[in-house]
Amino acid sequence: MMARIFRHLIAFWAVLWFALVAILLFPITALVMKLAGKDRVVVAGQSITKPWARILLLGMGMPLFSRGKENIPDGPCIFVVNHISMLDILANMACVPTNTVWLSKKEVAKMPVVGYLVKNLHLLVDRSNKESRRQSMQDMLEVLEKGYRLNLYPEGTRNKGPALLKSFYDGAFQLAVQTHLPLVPITILDNWKRQNGHMPLQLRPGSIRLVFDPPIDTSGTTEQDIPALKQQVIDIMQGHLEKVYGKEYPVPA
Repeated sequence: MMARIFRHLIAFWAVLWFALVAILLFPITALVMKLAGKDRVVVAGQSITKPWARILLLGMGMPLFSRGKENIPDGPCIFVVNHISMLDILANMACVPTNTVWLSKKEVAKMPVVGYLVKNLHLLVDRSNKESRRQSMQDMLEVLEKGYRLNLYPEGTRNKGPALLKSFYDGAFQLAVQTHLPLVPITILDNWKRQNGHMPLQLRPGSIRLVFDPPIDTSGTTEQDIPALKQQVIDIMQGHLEKVYGKEYPVPA
């Protein structure tokens, strides 16, 4: 019981900490984005939101560590990342290069502060709308053609366990075979311990680790290779996660 109360208090503090940091940094971020202009808004905005994300995590008692960042290609690529909680986005944002664009569900645009940043720096999709999904694929192709990196969560939504990974959607892998750009798996190791779908309004302090694996070459691939590419990424992520959790996440009764 005391542990749960402590986790609720940490979550309450996290909300206050987010509000304080937003009050201090959001006006600066918005001004920099406006002055940067359309062509440089992504890099300019994320040059501030990257340290912002790290500051938020540190203030919640969650220092961030990563390994394998030397595996990030110099040019455009597609990051594929496992997804457990909202903390994934902060950890992910703090570690990837500034010229990275996310695909977010349209509901995020309604959130204060975060919604503004997402609408101006990233892409939105209404997953319930076929035309929106089709347009999002086109938008992502254009982003990659412009030389940006793309960050996608192939599970589509947050995983509530006990399986270490949900089944993957095809989108990231369709983009890879269309563009023949490398896929870079990013595995977030600790966020199940920090916050998950079975810990509503609770946070548990502790370190967060990310692993960047070597890029997967997709040159010469076709749509017939999509299942194999998906399985390759699943095997990589599963291997990292099993070292931390075993075969399944520990789900509270």
